[in-house]
Amino acid sequence: MKKIITCLCLIVVLLLCACTQEPYIKSKIDVTLSPYEKPEVQPQWVTLYYPNDDNTGLLAFTAALNEAGSFYDSIMNALLSGTETGYVSPFPKGVSLKSTMLRDDVLYIDLSWQFNKVNKETFFVCVSVLANTFCALNEVSFINISVEGAQLTAPDSPDQPIMLLSKHTGSISQLKQNYEKNSSLSSFYGIVYLNDATNKFLLPETVSINLKDNNYPLALLSSLIKESSNIFTEGFLVKSAPKFSKNTLFVELTCYDSWEYDDSWLGTSAIVCTLNTLYPQLQNIQLTINDAQGNTKATIKEHCIDAYNSIRNASDVITPKSNGIGLMHTQMLVSNMPTKSNIEEFLNEYILNVTPEFKSDAKIINNVTVFNDTVIIDLRASYFDYFFKKNLSQEQEYAIVYSLITTACTFTGAKKAQILQDSQRRSTLCGYIKTDNPLLTLSSDFLETI
Repeated sequence: MKKIITCLCLIVVLLLCACTQEPYIKSKIDVTLSPYEKPEVQPQWVTLYYPNDDNTGLLAFTAALNEAGSFYDSIMNALLSGTETGYVSPFPKGVSLKSTMLRDDVLYIDLSWQFNKVNKETFFVCVSVLANTFCALNEVSFINISVEGAQLTAPDSPDQPIMLLSKHTGSISQLKQNYEKNSSLSSFYGIVYLNDATNKFLLPETVSINLKDNNYPLALLSSLIKESSNIFTEGFLVKSAPKFSKNTLFVELTCYDSWEYDDSWLGTSAIVCTLNTLYPQLQNIQLTINDAQGNTKATIKEHCIDAYNSIRNASDVITPKSNGIGLMHTQMLVSNMPTKSNIEEFLNEYILNVTPEFKSDAKIINNVTVFNDTVIIDLRASYFDYFFKKNLSQEQEYAIVYSLITTACTFTGAKKAQILQDSQRRSTLCGYIKTDNPLLTLSSDFLETI
């Protein structure tokens, strides 16, 4: 009995000693920073198209372009200037580039007002050059051309917009035939804005649209209502063609009798975003919705600027799992699709999505550049400070580092990534993974197993 009591007392003493011991403390992590010199910018090879001597066909010219700044701007400027080896730009002097923007697989090209002054022959040559050059890029399926923000229209036909063009648009002569004055298209490609799964945002969708009575606004609006069944539920019809006057778009729709307007309804924004291409001066919308008996269900008057805040893009990315351990595929809604010219903005949104603890308007990334096969991600010190204080496990640190590296490499075509802290090498993120040298992205075979 005494032995039993002695053993019990010994156990109690040991337990008390264990409770009073200090918790396990991870050994101090030695984080060092060192200077980093970026390698020289390497040019990227791209195929440019210029017209032949009699403007009947196109000639391919392979050029090495410096990727400093917008890659699409560099291509456009090369097309505007021609080459030193005899390839002549079809664009008259004075025509300049206003902006380029890639959204999903559509590249928007806005030219200066001088382009409206080109003759019909030159017009179709220029359009063919743009379609064949830009749509040869892997990420571009269509181009949409505007002039000073206004949708491009066929020569001598201001009521006939030229919407989306692709590498299958046709030769110069075919373009002329398709867009001759008084000719009409039975169908064309356009963009409508549909709701996402949460019914909170709008996603752009490229669709084939049937032209009605040569009325492009009516065709776009009818296609929007047909495609967007969750916004414009069964029973919605276009009562009359949209009208535009004094910066205001007037739209009349017919709805089913039991429909009731709700402030969260995305219909007004979807109409504005879809028709904005045709009306770049659009500032206000007045939407009237009647039931089948002609009774007014809603009259909505809004400033259009707020509608564009609803636009998002769906992008497939790799993120850490919800428990922070391991990787998973997911779809992220972003306002900036990843392109060569805006990968910095995209990755910043990506980080804010992965780590919502950062402020939604925070700028986490200083800049992102691609040199040869390496993407360099220069992050602010606040990024590292946040994760360092979290005392991540090895598995959690792996998920954070390689989700970022894999995403950056996927959307830039790089094979490896160099992570920097305010333009300096950092020895490690939190102690387990060395980040002072470039890290190879995960293999595609492995990513397919996630």
